[in-house]
Amino acid sequence: MTSDTSPPGSNGEQVRIIREWADFEAIAGDWEALHASARGSLFSSFEWLAAQSAAFAQEGELHVVSIWRNGRLVAAAPLRRVRRQFTKHLPIYNPETFVYFSCGYTGFFDLLAEDRAAGQKLIETVANSARGHVVDLETMPRSAITDALCNKLQERGFRLTRAERFESVIIDGESSYDSYIASRKSSFRKSIRKADRALKDQDAKFELLDARDPTVVSRCFKISQKSWKDKAGVGIAARNDHRSFVARITSPESAPTTAAAGIISLPAGDIAFALFLIRNGVAHGLWTEFDEAFQETSPGKMAILLTVKELMSHRSIQRFDFVRRTHFTYPFNDDVYGVDRILAYPRVGIANVLQSGLDLSRKMIGIRGKGRRKSVRRKDVVDRDSEESDNSVT
Repeated sequence: MTSDTSPPGSNGEQVRIIREWADFEAIAGDWEALHASARGSLFSSFEWLAAQSAAFAQEGELHVVSIWRNGRLVAAAPLRRVRRQFTKHLPIYNPETFVYFSCGYTGFFDLLAEDRAAGQKLIETVANSARGHVVDLETMPRSAITDALCNKLQERGFRLTRAERFESVIIDGESSYDSYIASRKSSFRKSIRKADRALKDQDAKFELLDARDPTVVSRCFKISQKSWKDKAGVGIAARNDHRSFVARITSPESAPTTAAAGIISLPAGDIAFALFLIRNGVAHGLWTEFDEAFQETSPGKMAILLTVKELMSHRSIQRFDFVRRTHFTYPFNDDVYGVDRILAYPRVGIANVLQSGLDLSRKMIGIRGKGRRKSVRRKDVVDRDSEESDNSVT
Protein backbone atom coordinates (compact mmCIF):
# COMPACT_ATOMS: atom_id res chain seq x y z
CA MET A 1 0.00 0.00 0.00
CA THR A 2 1.46 3.35 -1.02
CA SER A 3 -1.00 5.54 0.87
CA ASP A 4 -3.29 5.32 3.89
CA THR A 5 -6.86 6.55 3.49
CA SER A 6 -9.38 6.92 6.29
CA PRO A 7 -13.14 6.42 5.78
CA PRO A 8 -15.04 9.67 5.03
CA GLY A 9 -16.43 11.46 8.10
CA SER A 10 -19.96 12.76 8.52
CA ASN A 11 -18.94 16.07 6.92
CA GLY A 12 -17.34 14.35 3.94
CA GLU A 13 -13.78 14.87 5.23
CA GLN A 14 -11.21 12.18 4.59
CA VAL A 15 -7.54 11.89 5.58
CA ARG A 16 -5.05 10.47 3.13
CA ILE A 17 -1.34 9.92 3.88
CA ILE A 18 0.68 9.83 0.65
CA ARG A 19 3.87 7.77 0.81
CA GLU A 20 4.98 7.41 -2.82
CA TRP A 21 6.07 10.09 -5.28
CA ALA A 22 3.90 8.63 -8.06
CA ASP A 23 0.82 9.09 -5.86
CA PHE A 24 1.90 12.65 -5.11
CA GLU A 25 2.34 13.40 -8.81
CA ALA A 26 -1.16 12.07 -9.43
CA ILE A 27 -2.68 14.87 -7.32
CA ALA A 28 -0.57 17.68 -8.83
CA GLY A 29 -3.67 19.43 -10.21
CA ASP A 30 -5.48 19.17 -6.86
CA TRP A 31 -2.37 20.47 -5.09
CA GLU A 32 -2.09 23.52 -7.31
CA ALA A 33 -5.81 24.29 -6.87
CA LEU A 34 -5.37 24.16 -3.09
CA HIS A 35 -2.16 26.19 -3.31
CA ALA A 36 -4.03 28.95 -5.15
CA SER A 37 -7.04 29.01 -2.80
CA ALA A 38 -4.83 28.89 0.32
CA ARG A 39 -2.48 31.57 -1.07
CA GLY A 40 0.49 29.34 -0.43
CA SER A 41 4.08 30.46 -0.77
CA LEU A 42 6.43 29.60 -3.61
CA PHE A 43 7.97 26.97 -1.33
CA SER A 44 4.79 24.89 -1.06
CA SER A 45 3.97 24.96 -4.78
CA PHE A 46 4.02 21.64 -6.60
CA GLU A 47 6.73 22.72 -9.03
CA TRP A 48 9.03 23.74 -6.15
CA LEU A 49 8.55 20.38 -4.40
CA ALA A 50 8.99 18.53 -7.70
CA ALA A 51 12.27 20.35 -8.38
CA GLN A 52 13.48 19.48 -4.87
CA SER A 53 12.61 15.82 -5.38
CA ALA A 54 14.28 15.65 -8.79
CA ALA A 55 17.52 17.38 -7.79
CA PHE A 56 18.27 16.28 -4.24
CA ALA A 57 18.58 12.86 -2.66
CA GLN A 58 15.63 12.77 -0.26
CA GLU A 59 16.16 10.77 2.91
CA GLY A 60 13.50 8.64 4.52
CA GLU A 61 9.91 8.13 3.42
CA LEU A 62 7.44 10.56 1.93
CA HIS A 63 4.64 11.40 4.38
CA VAL A 64 2.31 13.97 2.82
CA VAL A 65 -0.70 14.58 5.06
CA SER A 66 -3.71 15.54 2.94
CA ILE A 67 -7.27 16.41 3.95
CA TRP A 68 -10.05 15.86 1.41
CA ARG A 69 -13.63 17.13 1.60
CA ASN A 70 -16.18 15.58 -0.73
CA GLY A 71 -13.39 14.53 -3.07
CA ARG A 72 -11.59 17.91 -3.07
CA LEU A 73 -8.19 18.61 -1.49
CA VAL A 74 -8.66 21.29 1.21
CA ALA A 75 -5.49 21.07 3.36
CA ALA A 76 -2.03 19.51 3.18
CA ALA A 77 1.35 19.26 4.90
CA PRO A 78 4.33 18.03 2.82
CA LEU A 79 6.39 15.98 5.31
CA ARG A 80 8.91 13.15 5.36
CA ARG A 81 9.72 10.47 7.95
CA VAL A 82 13.45 9.96 8.48
CA ARG A 83 15.90 8.43 10.91
CA ARG A 84 17.90 11.37 12.19
CA GLN A 85 20.47 11.98 14.91
CA PHE A 86 18.76 13.81 17.76
CA THR A 87 21.94 15.26 19.24
CA LYS A 88 25.63 15.05 18.47
CA HIS A 89 26.20 14.17 22.13
CA LEU A 90 24.66 10.72 21.55
CA PRO A 91 25.31 9.81 17.91
CA ILE A 92 23.88 6.29 18.27
CA TYR A 93 20.40 7.67 19.05
CA ASN A 94 18.60 8.20 15.73
CA PRO A 95 14.85 8.38 16.38
CA GLU A 96 12.20 8.42 13.68
CA THR A 97 11.67 12.10 12.95
CA PHE A 98 9.10 14.07 10.98
CA VAL A 99 10.75 16.76 8.87
CA TYR A 100 9.50 19.06 6.13
CA PHE A 101 9.78 18.07 2.48
CA SER A 102 12.86 20.05 1.49
CA CYS A 103 16.58 19.81 0.90
CA GLY A 104 17.19 22.68 3.29
CA TYR A 105 19.04 24.61 0.55
CA THR A 106 16.62 27.52 0.59
CA GLY A 107 12.99 28.25 1.38
CA PHE A 108 10.87 27.09 4.32
CA PHE A 109 8.06 24.78 5.42
CA ASP A 110 4.50 25.83 4.71
CA LEU A 111 1.14 24.32 5.72
CA LEU A 112 -1.74 24.70 3.25
CA ALA A 113 -5.38 25.07 4.30
CA GLU A 114 -8.20 26.78 2.44
CA ASP A 115 -10.30 27.44 5.57
CA ARG A 116 -10.12 27.29 9.35
CA ALA A 117 -11.88 23.93 9.70
CA ALA A 118 -9.53 22.30 7.19
CA GLY A 119 -6.53 23.81 8.98
CA GLN A 120 -7.67 22.43 12.34
CA LYS A 121 -8.18 18.97 10.87
CA LEU A 122 -4.73 19.12 9.26
CA ILE A 123 -3.04 20.10 12.52
CA GLU A 124 -4.81 17.34 14.45
CA THR A 125 -3.77 14.77 11.85
CA VAL A 126 -0.13 15.89 11.86
CA ALA A 127 -0.06 15.73 15.67
CA ASN A 128 -1.61 12.24 15.62
CA SER A 129 0.85 11.00 12.98
CA ALA A 130 3.80 12.32 14.98
CA ARG A 131 2.73 10.79 18.31
CA GLY A 132 5.67 9.00 19.90
CA HIS A 133 8.15 10.47 17.41
CA VAL A 134 10.29 13.60 17.05
CA VAL A 135 9.13 16.58 14.96
CA ASP A 136 11.91 18.82 13.61
CA LEU A 137 10.71 21.65 11.35
CA GLU A 138 13.89 23.66 10.81
CA THR A 139 12.38 26.66 9.03
CA MET A 140 8.73 27.61 9.52
CA PRO A 141 7.35 31.16 9.20
CA ARG A 142 5.52 32.65 12.15
CA SER A 143 1.79 32.61 11.54
CA ALA A 144 -1.51 31.72 13.18
CA ILE A 145 -1.40 28.18 11.77
CA THR A 146 2.17 27.72 13.05
CA ASP A 147 1.05 28.82 16.53
CA ALA A 148 -1.89 26.41 16.34
CA LEU A 149 0.40 23.51 15.37
CA CYS A 150 2.71 24.24 18.31
CA ASN A 151 -0.23 24.40 20.72
CA LYS A 152 -1.66 21.12 19.42
CA LEU A 153 1.67 19.30 19.75
CA GLN A 154 1.96 20.48 23.35
CA GLU A 155 -1.61 19.36 24.04
CA ARG A 156 -0.71 15.91 22.73
CA GLY A 157 2.11 15.51 25.24
CA PHE A 158 5.07 16.88 23.31
CA ARG A 159 7.76 19.00 24.85
CA LEU A 160 8.40 21.81 22.40
CA THR A 161 11.11 24.37 21.77
CA ARG A 162 10.75 27.21 19.30
CA ALA A 163 13.78 29.31 18.41
CA GLU A 164 14.21 32.06 15.85
CA ARG A 165 16.12 30.73 12.85
CA PHE A 166 16.31 33.95 10.84
CA GLU A 167 14.27 36.91 9.63
CA SER A 168 13.10 37.43 6.06
CA VAL A 169 13.24 40.80 4.33
CA ILE A 170 10.34 42.07 2.22
CA ILE A 171 9.59 45.10 0.06
CA ASP A 172 5.84 45.60 -0.11
CA GLY A 173 3.40 48.09 -1.57
CA GLU A 174 5.87 50.42 -3.28
CA SER A 175 4.14 52.33 -6.08
CA SER A 176 7.35 53.21 -7.94
CA TYR A 177 11.10 52.72 -7.80
CA ASP A 178 11.69 56.44 -7.19
CA SER A 179 9.41 56.48 -4.15
CA TYR A 180 11.09 53.32 -2.88
CA ILE A 181 14.59 54.81 -3.15
CA ALA A 182 13.40 58.04 -1.53
CA SER A 183 12.29 56.00 1.49
CA ARG A 184 15.77 54.51 2.04
CA LYS A 185 18.30 55.88 4.51
CA SER A 186 20.61 58.57 3.19
CA SER A 187 23.66 56.37 3.89
CA PHE A 188 22.19 53.63 1.67
CA ARG A 189 21.41 56.09 -1.14
CA LYS A 190 24.95 57.44 -0.89
CA SER A 191 26.46 53.94 -1.15
CA ILE A 192 24.30 53.25 -4.20
CA ARG A 193 25.45 56.44 -5.95
CA LYS A 194 29.07 55.56 -5.22
CA ALA A 195 28.69 52.00 -6.54
CA ASP A 196 26.81 53.23 -9.61
CA ARG A 197 29.64 55.67 -10.47
CA ALA A 198 32.24 52.93 -10.02
CA LEU A 199 30.40 50.61 -12.40
CA LYS A 200 29.89 53.35 -15.00
CA ASP A 201 33.61 54.16 -14.85
CA GLN A 202 34.24 50.54 -15.92
CA ASP A 203 31.63 50.68 -18.74
CA ALA A 204 29.36 48.25 -16.92
CA LYS A 205 26.09 47.14 -18.51
CA PHE A 206 22.96 45.78 -16.80
CA GLU A 207 20.44 43.43 -18.42
CA LEU A 208 17.22 41.95 -17.06
CA LEU A 209 16.81 38.61 -18.82
CA ASP A 210 14.28 35.80 -18.93
CA ALA A 211 15.94 33.10 -16.82
CA ARG A 212 13.74 30.40 -18.35
CA ASP A 213 16.34 30.52 -21.12
CA PRO A 214 19.03 27.95 -20.14
CA THR A 215 21.78 30.10 -21.66
CA VAL A 216 20.94 32.84 -19.12
CA VAL A 217 21.17 30.37 -16.23
CA SER A 218 24.49 29.13 -17.63
CA ARG A 219 25.82 32.69 -17.41
CA CYS A 220 24.76 32.77 -13.76
CA PHE A 221 26.55 29.47 -13.12
CA LYS A 222 29.78 30.88 -14.57
CA ILE A 223 29.59 33.94 -12.33
CA SER A 224 28.87 31.71 -9.33
CA GLN A 225 32.10 29.79 -9.89
CA LYS A 226 34.01 33.02 -9.17
CA SER A 227 32.04 33.81 -6.01
CA TRP A 228 32.95 33.23 -2.38
CA LYS A 229 29.78 31.12 -2.14
CA ASP A 230 31.29 28.62 -4.56
CA LYS A 231 34.28 28.18 -2.25
CA ALA A 232 31.93 27.80 0.71
CA GLY A 233 29.92 25.12 -1.09
CA VAL A 234 26.62 27.05 -1.02
CA GLY A 235 26.63 28.74 -4.44
CA ILE A 236 24.26 27.70 -7.21
CA ALA A 237 27.16 26.11 -9.12
CA ALA A 238 28.99 24.68 -6.10
CA ARG A 239 27.37 21.23 -6.31
CA ASN A 240 25.71 19.18 -9.02
CA ASP A 241 22.44 19.00 -7.07
CA HIS A 242 22.42 22.80 -6.68
CA ARG A 243 22.90 23.16 -10.45
CA SER A 244 20.19 20.62 -11.18
CA PHE A 245 17.71 22.27 -8.82
CA VAL A 246 18.25 25.81 -10.14
CA ALA A 247 18.06 24.60 -13.76
CA ARG A 248 14.80 22.75 -13.03
CA ILE A 249 13.03 25.48 -11.04
CA THR A 250 13.89 28.14 -13.65
CA SER A 251 12.82 26.03 -16.64
CA PRO A 252 9.52 26.44 -18.51
CA GLU A 253 8.42 23.15 -16.86
CA SER A 254 7.99 25.08 -13.61
CA ALA A 255 5.14 27.25 -14.91
CA PRO A 256 3.30 29.20 -13.56
CA THR A 257 6.51 30.20 -11.73
CA THR A 258 8.70 32.38 -13.94
CA ALA A 259 12.31 33.44 -13.48
CA ALA A 260 14.23 36.65 -14.12
CA ALA A 261 17.96 37.27 -13.87
CA GLY A 262 19.56 40.68 -13.55
CA ILE A 263 23.14 40.45 -14.83
CA ILE A 264 25.88 43.09 -14.61
CA SER A 265 28.64 42.74 -17.18
CA LEU A 266 31.83 44.55 -18.13
CA PRO A 267 33.52 44.50 -21.55
CA ALA A 268 35.61 41.59 -20.23
CA GLY A 269 32.62 39.52 -19.11
CA ASP A 270 29.80 39.05 -16.56
CA ILE A 271 30.55 39.96 -12.94
CA ALA A 272 27.29 39.65 -10.95
CA PHE A 273 23.74 38.34 -11.04
CA ALA A 274 20.53 38.47 -9.02
CA LEU A 275 18.17 35.59 -9.76
CA PHE A 276 14.47 36.02 -8.90
CA LEU A 277 11.58 33.56 -9.08
CA ILE A 278 8.20 35.22 -9.67
CA ARG A 279 4.88 33.68 -8.69
CA ASN A 280 1.48 35.21 -7.91
CA GLY A 281 2.87 38.74 -8.24
CA VAL A 282 5.68 38.17 -5.69
CA ALA A 283 9.34 38.29 -6.76
CA HIS A 284 11.50 36.03 -4.60
CA GLY A 285 15.14 37.14 -4.59
CA LEU A 286 16.76 33.78 -3.82
CA TRP A 287 20.27 33.92 -5.26
CA THR A 288 22.81 36.73 -5.68
CA GLU A 289 26.48 36.10 -6.43
CA PHE A 290 29.38 38.08 -7.87
CA ASP A 291 32.96 37.78 -9.05
CA GLU A 292 35.20 38.42 -6.04
CA ALA A 293 37.67 40.32 -8.24
CA PHE A 294 35.13 43.17 -8.48
CA GLN A 295 33.77 43.23 -4.92
CA GLU A 296 34.88 46.84 -4.34
CA THR A 297 32.16 48.05 -6.74
CA SER A 298 29.39 46.35 -4.69
CA PRO A 299 28.21 44.35 -7.73
CA GLY A 300 25.94 42.04 -5.72
CA LYS A 301 24.04 44.88 -4.11
CA MET A 302 23.74 46.71 -7.42
CA ALA A 303 22.50 43.56 -9.20
CA ILE A 304 19.69 43.28 -6.65
CA LEU A 305 18.81 46.97 -6.79
CA LEU A 306 18.80 47.22 -10.58
CA THR A 307 16.70 44.05 -10.85
CA VAL A 308 14.20 45.44 -8.34
CA LYS A 309 14.13 48.69 -10.34
CA GLU A 310 13.34 46.91 -13.61
CA LEU A 311 10.72 44.62 -12.09
CA MET A 312 8.99 47.55 -10.37
CA SER A 313 9.13 49.81 -13.39
CA HIS A 314 8.30 47.42 -16.23
CA ARG A 315 6.47 44.47 -14.65
CA SER A 316 4.50 46.36 -11.98
CA ILE A 317 5.70 44.04 -9.20
CA GLN A 318 5.19 45.63 -5.79
CA ARG A 319 6.15 42.81 -3.43
CA PHE A 320 9.65 41.32 -3.11
CA ASP A 321 10.73 38.62 -0.68
CA PHE A 322 14.44 38.06 -0.06
CA VAL A 323 13.80 34.99 2.17
CA ARG A 324 16.71 35.64 4.51
CA ARG A 325 17.71 38.88 6.22
CA THR A 326 21.46 39.48 6.28
CA HIS A 327 23.60 42.60 6.57
CA PHE A 328 23.61 42.48 2.76
CA THR A 329 19.81 42.49 2.24
CA TYR A 330 18.75 44.44 5.34
CA PRO A 331 18.99 47.94 3.75
CA PHE A 332 16.41 46.89 1.14
CA ASN A 333 13.65 46.03 3.59
CA ASP A 334 10.29 47.66 4.22
CA ASP A 335 9.48 44.98 6.77
CA VAL A 336 10.62 41.59 8.05
CA TYR A 337 8.90 38.40 9.16
CA GLY A 338 10.32 35.75 11.46
CA VAL A 339 11.14 32.15 10.58
CA ASP A 340 11.53 29.70 13.47
CA ARG A 341 12.84 26.22 14.10
CA ILE A 342 10.26 24.03 15.84
CA LEU A 343 11.52 20.94 17.67
CA ALA A 344 8.99 18.72 19.45
CA TYR A 345 9.50 15.36 21.16
CA PRO A 346 7.59 13.15 23.64
CA ARG A 347 7.78 14.19 27.28
CA VAL A 348 8.53 10.57 28.18
CA GLY A 349 11.50 8.98 26.45
CA ILE A 350 15.19 9.23 25.58
CA ALA A 351 14.82 12.49 23.63
CA ASN A 352 13.34 14.28 26.64
CA VAL A 353 16.06 12.96 28.97
CA LEU A 354 18.79 14.07 26.56
CA GLN A 355 17.29 17.50 25.99
CA SER A 356 16.72 18.05 29.71
CA GLY A 357 20.36 17.22 30.37
CA LEU A 358 21.54 19.59 27.63
CA ASP A 359 19.30 22.38 28.94
CA LEU A 360 20.63 21.87 32.46
CA SER A 361 24.25 21.97 31.31
CA ARG A 362 23.60 25.19 29.35
CA LYS A 363 21.99 26.75 32.39
CA MET A 364 24.92 25.77 34.62
CA ILE A 365 27.45 27.45 32.33
CA GLY A 366 25.26 30.51 31.77
CA ILE A 367 23.96 29.92 28.23
CA ARG A 368 20.38 31.04 27.68
CA GLY A 369 18.42 29.39 24.91
CA LYS A 370 19.94 27.65 21.94
CA GLY A 371 20.80 30.75 19.94
CA ARG A 372 20.65 31.08 16.19
CA ARG A 373 22.47 28.65 13.99
CA LYS A 374 25.39 30.33 12.31
CA SER A 375 25.17 30.72 8.56
CA VAL A 376 28.15 30.73 6.24
CA ARG A 377 29.48 34.29 5.95
CA ARG A 378 31.53 35.86 3.19
CA LYS A 379 33.91 37.43 5.72
CA ASP A 380 34.82 34.02 7.17
CA VAL A 381 35.52 32.51 3.74
CA VAL A 382 37.53 35.50 2.49
CA ASP A 383 39.53 35.72 5.74
CA ARG A 384 40.29 31.99 5.57
CA ASP A 385 41.51 32.29 1.98
CA SER A 386 43.64 35.28 2.95
CA GLU A 387 45.25 33.32 5.79
CA GLU A 388 45.95 30.36 3.51
CA SER A 389 47.51 32.70 0.94
CA ASP A 390 49.74 34.31 3.60
CA ASN A 391 50.83 30.90 4.88
CA SER A 392 51.72 29.72 1.38
CA VAL A 393 53.91 32.81 0.88
CA THR A 394 55.75 32.37 4.16
